[in-house]
Amino acid sequence: MTKRDSNGHTADGQLHSGTISYLAGPLVGTSGDGADKSTPGLPPLNEGWRWVVDWKGIDPDVLGAALVTERRGLIRIPYLNPDASLCREKLIWRTPGRNPWWGEPKEAAIIPLGLETLPPVEERHCWVLLVAEGDSDTLACRSAYRGVPDGSRFHGVAVIGLPSATIWKPEWAKHVSPFGRVFVLGDGDRPGRAMNQKVVRDVPDAIPVRLPDGRDARSIYLHGGRDALDRHLKRAEDDARRRRARLSPRPQPPWEQFL
Repeated sequence: MTKRDSNGHTADGQLHSGTISYLAGPLVGTSGDGADKSTPGLPPLNEGWRWVVDWKGIDPDVLGAALVTERRGLIRIPYLNPDASLCREKLIWRTPGRNPWWGEPKEAAIIPLGLETLPPVEERHCWVLLVAEGDSDTLACRSAYRGVPDGSRFHGVAVIGLPSATIWKPEWAKHVSPFGRVFVLGDGDRPGRAMNQKVVRDVPDAIPVRLPDGRDARSIYLHGGRDALDRHLKRAEDDARRRRARLSPRPQPPWEQFL
């Protein structure tokens, strides 16, 4: 795993955060023919930006739904507020070694990526939430679980991503706590596992997923598909159930019940 600074920057020019959402259906912010529509605060594509179709092995439809665009080798990932207005942007160079940065407006708050795609608060108890580390990990999880569910209790799987392993704010728990089941997927390194514990500290019912050393959600999905991610979620859930059984006799429905 690459090391990141407090802003989520890495030495190879990558920046990490996350997003979801098959919930959005067609490309958010575009018409069916790909023409630009008005997403408040986002510049139109006729300024030289184009839709990204090839980035880190992620499905082009998923990149489009997340409004990921590119101009002259610069990847732009918008962080949207729950009302789908622009909060901030992340700008990432494709070329390794060139530092990424946060775009304008600089005074805007940092938020998780994907808030605009979450189901209504009153329905979240019927959904599963994955909290991933980094843009590409979250997009990969979104690729894996779009189109789910096929179970009887949960309506689907939503995904948000933290800007980096070191960026978690206690006030973000309000977005996470209402969900019927929460899994936290920090990378398989010390910062990723520390991220898991930070989230669990503020969301005690969240289940930390310990990924293998040197791996992240995206690499697991790209090499093994959704089944590979499922195995890690199931193992984490079994571990959590055993821990909770010592504290409470209340049964928890198994992960495979809604997959």
